[in-house]
Amino acid sequence: MRYIAFGLLAFLALIILAGYGAVSWVDIATIQFMDWIMELAIFGWLVTITTVPWNVHFQAREVVAEINLSLEKGIPIDSEQRQYAVMVDRRSLWIALALHGVSAIGLFALAWWHISAIGYLGSLAALLLTVLRPSIRAYAFLARRLSMIQRQCKYPREDVLELRGRIAMQEKQTESLMQRLNLDDPTAWISEQQRQWESIRQDLNRMMTALETLKVNNQVEHQQLARDTESAIANLSEDAQFLNQVRELIRFVKTA
Repeated sequence: MRYIAFGLLAFLALIILAGYGAVSWVDIATIQFMDWIMELAIFGWLVTITTVPWNVHFQAREVVAEINLSLEKGIPIDSEQRQYAVMVDRRSLWIALALHGVSAIGLFALAWWHISAIGYLGSLAALLLTVLRPSIRAYAFLARRLSMIQRQCKYPREDVLELRGRIAMQEKQTESLMQRLNLDDPTAWISEQQRQWESIRQDLNRMMTALETLKVNNQVEHQQLARDTESAIANLSEDAQFLNQVRELIRFVKTA
């Protein structure tokens, strides 16, 4: 709202400067130029008093309506906020009506004292806008209220609040899950699991290495056992031959 007012003032200033340049160029009487400036000032003032206070008033009324609806649904609302909205609603209404009344009287006085001939028209416009502007804004307010009621029928506030609560819970769970799965955090669950997996992988590698070593040693021992067995068998064969020779010798001695 502040930026709109500033833009309006800047626009009026540009128009006044342009008008002053045009007056200097075509050599129009200064009194006519002052009337022109007065008309622009009256127009800007009427636009301001029919825009700012009424917008504040109906915006506050919408806030009060929302608060009352929430209270009816059992939704807790700060009482100070409701009191502030009600205060703004009432005061802005009286300020708007007072501005329209003072403006109408002031513009009528300008015309009565022959300061500006447009005073009568401005006074009449101020009085008409006192009814016209609130009527237009009230229509918009009524349409918005009906739209809100229709939206409440389609999407009840309790369901919306419950859905918001569920979404908030899901967001918290997702955030917690993201923290647990954050590999950059050394204290995260996934980091601890990764360290455990790495330790298990290293243990498995050591076991596989030990198993390969055991297989090689077992194969070597089996080969050595086979050689020892063959050597023992060979020795037994030689001993058997020697015993046979001794037996033959004994038999020969007996027969002799």
